[in-house]
Amino acid sequence: MTPKGKDSRFCIIGGGGLPCLFIHELVNYNFTKPLIVTWKDHLHSRDRMLLKDSPFYEDIFKVCDNYDIPLLEVENPNKSKFLDVLDKEGIDIVFSICSRWIFSKHFIKSFKGKIINIHLGDLPQERGGAIVSRKILNGNNMASATIHVITPAIDQGPIIYKDNLEVKAKYPTVHSFNEYENKIAKKLFKQLLEDLVSGKEDLFIGTKQDNEQSIYLPQLYTEVNGAIDWSWTANEIERFIRAFGPPFPGAFTFYGKEKVSILKSSIRNSPYNFHPYYSGRIIGKKDDGSVKVAVGKKILIIHEIRYKGDLIVPSSVLKLSRILHTPIETLEIARAYLVKYDKMEPPN
Repeated sequence: MTPKGKDSRFCIIGGGGLPCLFIHELVNYNFTKPLIVTWKDHLHSRDRMLLKDSPFYEDIFKVCDNYDIPLLEVENPNKSKFLDVLDKEGIDIVFSICSRWIFSKHFIKSFKGKIINIHLGDLPQERGGAIVSRKILNGNNMASATIHVITPAIDQGPIIYKDNLEVKAKYPTVHSFNEYENKIAKKLFKQLLEDLVSGKEDLFIGTKQDNEQSIYLPQLYTEVNGAIDWSWTANEIERFIRAFGPPFPGAFTFYGKEKVSILKSSIRNSPYNFHPYYSGRIIGKKDDGSVKVAVGKKILIIHEIRYKGDLIVPSSVLKLSRILHTPIETLEIARAYLVKYDKMEPPN
């Protein structure tokens, strides 16, 4: 049976800007105040540092304070004590929004199908993590969001709502995708609440996913996975830099023994087809302080870098004829490394 109307009480499990967006919608629709569940405060430090200037980020602690909404910090929501809390709080629906946790079979079974998730990707083709970075790397300009029932199989539950929007940018960034994703998410949030208010029957049944169409790719951690391989084409490198660009710390390489994070780049045609020997070689400077780097049939223009922790003009450090390089062992680690959310530390 679908909980009906504004008396439905949500438990929102997650952190960051997206659950805050849903909280605002709950308030706008005059729903019962939800219970917010998130990880320990110190584990939010990476998001606070990286996303402090993002228009799409809100601190969930501050939002809850503003609305006088109860918030719990937990280490593991799968423990039986936590289920007792949800029962005592009269929770009807659990909504996972940007949650770090994978829910146990027992937890899922306890809510009899009324446990849902919003996934910022087009299921079933975009299961897993780092969806925006994946789209940029693969040249896909479609922003997506899917609300689905949570099942023990990750990202495989029946789909309740789904929508896509084309990002209208020639070279979309992470910020570009975030803007469109928020538009889609807000639309789906409203649809969910309106269907609850109207008492729509079988709301949490959804449509079964076609596993034959599924593709799963893992979460990415910029500080390890973001190593630039200078054997790639200029187009591949430029997409890689955008995929790990702001608000992330930036794709990286090395200048001598020092790590350099490249935050913004572009491509220009070259009068030469550079031999692979020259790939990564600094071949020129521009009046605005950017530098030109040889990469195959193109020239990569580096506009913004972080060096020794500071944002600086590239030409103030990167000298002509020197080379940008990434050690083979660093590249091998970057390709093989799989990160867990609780191991993501704030950037230095």
